[in-house]
Amino acid sequence: MRTVGFLGAVDVLAKASSITLARGYVRSLLAGHPDVEEIELLVSELVASLDLSRSSFGRLSGSAGS
Repeated sequence: MRTVGFLGAVDVLAKASSITLARGYVRSLLAGHPDVEEIELLVSELVASLDLSRSSFGRLSGSAGS
């Protein structure tokens, strides 16, 4: 298995539509990867499970590879 380094980061607003944005971002980063659909699902679950009400200034900040 090949290890991949840092691919990118994205800040999203703390609202439900951020799930779609995060999935699209991951899809664009991993275009052509055989497991992109499973990775998109993981990202959407991660964003959905965040406590959006506690994010500062209504934004969620994250980075890949952290």
